[in-house]
Amino acid sequence: MLKTLRTKTRKVMLVTLILIIPSFIFYFGWSANQSRQHAAAEKVAKFQPQPACADGVDSWTSSWVKLERADLAQAQNSLKNELYSLGSADLLRGIDQDKVFPMDDIINKAVDDWYLRYYADKKGIQVSDRELVSLIDSAFQGAGSGYERENYLKRMGMTPAAFEQQLRDNERVQRVQQSLHMQAKVSRMELWDTYMEEKQQLKLDAVAFPASDFEDKVQVTDANLDTYYKATSETFRVGDQRMYRYAYFDKSTLSKQVAITDEALKRFYEENKETQYRHGRQVKVRHILFPVGITPGNKAADVQAQTSETLKKIELVQNQLTNGADFATLANDLSADPTNTSNTQTGAPVKQGGLLGEWIAEDSYSRLGTAFAKAAAKLEKGKISEPIAVRLPGQNGYSLIKCEEVREAGVSSLAEVRDKVYADYRQSELDKLSRAKDTELSKKVQEYTSIQTLAKELNMQDGLTSWVLKTETKLSRDVVLDQTDLEALNTDLHKGEISQMLRNDASLFVVQLVDEQASHVPADFREIRDKVEKAYKKEKSLALAKTAADDFVKSVKVEDFASTPTLAQKAKGLMTTDFFTRRTLPQGLPARPLDFEKDSFLAQKDQIGVSEASGKIARAKDAGGYLVWHVREVKNPTWAEFKKDLPMLEYSATMMRAEGIASEWLRDNRSLTKIEKEKALKSKTQDEE
Repeated sequence: MLKTLRTKTRKVMLVTLILIIPSFIFYFGWSANQSRQHAAAEKVAKFQPQPACADGVDSWTSSWVKLERADLAQAQNSLKNELYSLGSADLLRGIDQDKVFPMDDIINKAVDDWYLRYYADKKGIQVSDRELVSLIDSAFQGAGSGYERENYLKRMGMTPAAFEQQLRDNERVQRVQQSLHMQAKVSRMELWDTYMEEKQQLKLDAVAFPASDFEDKVQVTDANLDTYYKATSETFRVGDQRMYRYAYFDKSTLSKQVAITDEALKRFYEENKETQYRHGRQVKVRHILFPVGITPGNKAADVQAQTSETLKKIELVQNQLTNGADFATLANDLSADPTNTSNTQTGAPVKQGGLLGEWIAEDSYSRLGTAFAKAAAKLEKGKISEPIAVRLPGQNGYSLIKCEEVREAGVSSLAEVRDKVYADYRQSELDKLSRAKDTELSKKVQEYTSIQTLAKELNMQDGLTSWVLKTETKLSRDVVLDQTDLEALNTDLHKGEISQMLRNDASLFVVQLVDEQASHVPADFREIRDKVEKAYKKEKSLALAKTAADDFVKSVKVEDFASTPTLAQKAKGLMTTDFFTRRTLPQGLPARPLDFEKDSFLAQKDQIGVSEASGKIARAKDAGGYLVWHVREVKNPTWAEFKKDLPMLEYSATMMRAEGIASEWLRDNRSLTKIEKEKALKSKTQDEE
């Protein structure tokens, strides 16, 4: 099976499932937290279904469906899971796990869920009691007795009946989705086009035209900027903003109050040694590192030959060891590990015989890699491993490992872990002091109406923010909110009011809302001249780069690409690539062409094209520009390869088409739906009362 298709299919399946089955685990955590701040049945929005679905609404709502915070919590966490499912750990890296989606997206998701349940009702899609029992068992797998389950639900603020209804709804929604998926069909011709797009291999000549090369040719005048701003002013819209005064206490100042004595460390160690300082089986080892001379320019055949040569050398060394050769002596003579040599106090280098000074466990971090640590930890004293592949910065190879000493699982002595005990004890004391200070300040801050007075009397630092967007969590260097606190401030804090005590890892703080202004477009470009000028120059220089690229294409002939030095004089960043596919653009291109998959679809030999590009083009100072490309060679996939991969390709494409059908159906319904958010709802509720 093809790696690309496997990856794509896995993503499609994950997205499909997550769209349908909101995670009740996330739901529990979020809704429980929110319920501490809001009444459980508080209505925060309402919507009026499209007329064709109005008969599915209970009569008491007068055709309006009210959404509670629990509905939005479930929708929000479904969106979160959708985001987390979109790929590998690399895709998820850096994503805030507590990210709050825009309220419009959350409400739309809640409305979508309602339509799916409505569809299930119309189609008679139900979940039997027997099926519900199976769903409950799956949800609580490993959770223990019924008593434990009941207590768990109670802690999460859910009744058994509410939980069972949620499971029923989730299962019905999944079956609705499956019903919609059955409408998806994909032709063989569409599959072949997709396959060609993914598997066709190209070799290109590429010529870069960076936009930054044309910035000096852009004329900037007030008249030009004014005309540009009037045509594009909406793109410079400023979101809702707030200005805060704040007071904060820096937790790091508490470190001066922590007194660390030998007696305190001993007491802390004795209290925690069984839970914090127990270790698994550990070993001390020697090793001999045999390098494999791999460099970035090596071809696969060269790497294979060098690896084979290294393994033959290792086999000769293994024979020497079997015949009684000293491991340490061979390590001194042969090992490529730079740490095998250290300097004495006199500065003279001394060989270490391959000895690594640290104790190594199976789960230890090792600069030689996890495979090295796992192999070393399994050795008995005096035994030598088989060759183990290692990865070092700038140095790959294989290691032979000899176990010198074994320490069985147990509790480390205080002397062995003194540094860790010191750090743990210090952090423990800081946490106690921080909690005490938090309690003290939390009681006092509510007595004040002035931040300046509060800061002076409570020994806190104070300051005033500039205008900050309501979506911005960083109010200043020392005042950084989490998403939950930000949402609470935006909802509950009014002008002149001082918040309750807020906290992060570095500080304790309170904020006072000084002023706020609604989203607006600055009346005159001069208010944000630098930003407007930068955008104007970027747009115009990009247009000039496009003109230059187009002119180049008109002037160049296919045979010119056979003489790269001639072309190099005409353009910047010229190069010729190796074969690659559109999904794996080669390293070293002068820039990354945007829309290249579309621009080069079914490209033929000697075709010349232009694609907009991103990144630092040909090492230019700024991003953006155009890339002219010439197809030097083409390799198309064969029909036999296509037939071999057809089942997985067909499944993947059908799933994507099905997802599109479901999304379009929901989008069409939502386009005919009237939605009113919190403000209108509160007003309506008051009128009714």
